[in-house]
Amino acid sequence: MAASRRADRPKADTNKEAIMRRTRLAVVAVAGLTIAVAGCGSTGGSGGANVPGTIKATLTDFKIELSGTTAPAGTVTFNADDKGPSIHELVVLKTDLAPNALPTDGNGNVDESKLTKVGELPNIGLSDSPTLKVDLAVGKYVVLCNLPAHYKAGMYAALTVT
Repeated sequence: MAASRRADRPKADTNKEAIMRRTRLAVVAVAGLTIAVAGCGSTGGSGGANVPGTIKATLTDFKIELSGTTAPAGTVTFNADDKGPSIHELVVLKTDLAPNALPTDGNGNVDESKLTKVGELPNIGLSDSPTLKVDLAVGKYVVLCNLPAHYKAGMYAALTVT
């Protein structure tokens, strides 16, 4: 019976239906592809870690993890992310000294007056994600937290700018 109904329809309607079916299929395919491609984009969660000149700095007690240990000379953006549980800071110092050999005061905190400070994000609260943009020349840098006892506990990381 279904076959006889199709045979009774004019050929133009059958072609029109086929065109509509293909159009709907194309629209669904494009929508699916758009969603899939959008899902591959950055959600901001990586802090731009794959963008040249952008470094995510994850701060925890008592460690700094950088998304990369090298960066190109020029403007470098640090996307800080304090995972806590303490308040932290992010200090960028230019130095040829090893990260664990910086000059310290009597309390074990880095004596920043004896080094070249390039930039700082002070008092980063738990779950805060501030951004620091600095111009870095070719050389070696140390990124650290210099709140009392944090540097001494190992809260620093090396960065080389090429």
